[in-house]
Amino acid sequence: MDVLEFIGKLSDLAIDVSKFNKIGYSAEYSTALNQAFYPPRTTKKSMNSDVILQLVEEYECSCIGLISPIKLNSKLSETENYFLIGWVLEDILAINKKNNEVIVLAYWDLDLVCYYCGHSSSQFLDAFLVHGIGSLGLTFEKEEDQWAYNKVKAEEASKAAGGVKYLNFWMDLHPTM
Repeated sequence: MDVLEFIGKLSDLAIDVSKFNKIGYSAEYSTALNQAFYPPRTTKKSMNSDVILQLVEEYECSCIGLISPIKLNSKLSETENYFLIGWVLEDILAINKKNNEVIVLAYWDLDLVCYYCGHSSSQFLDAFLVHGIGSLGLTFEKEEDQWAYNKVKAEEASKAAGGVKYLNFWMDLHPTM
């Protein structure tokens, strides 16, 4: 997957403002949620070959945090071993420089891996498109129905991310019970 493909597929997932209004969100918040599916392009041209690094450099991705617990940074930073690309709740979303795996590091210890998220940036973005926004905009008659939906989507996302190694991350992203 490349950057333009991800941006296109993300916009295909956009939820109409009226649907957000129907579930009780204000018009202003509904519009902001809808716009999060369309990250604006920056003026930068990335020289990175990694798709997430390109995405962070070429698009203002921080708005995606409105529709997902995954928040991408508006600029890159790095350590000796990792590119720090965003946040998942209070922990740090990173790319391992040695193997290009997407992981979550503990905010208090950048050597502590909390989750394995995707075998590569491309596979992580594929998984995000499967389950990154969870059940946003959907309504369920029973809470159990939402849990079942999230479980199925987490399993699909872990396959897209590279296999069972990544299941815990996608299960915990949108709890299943």
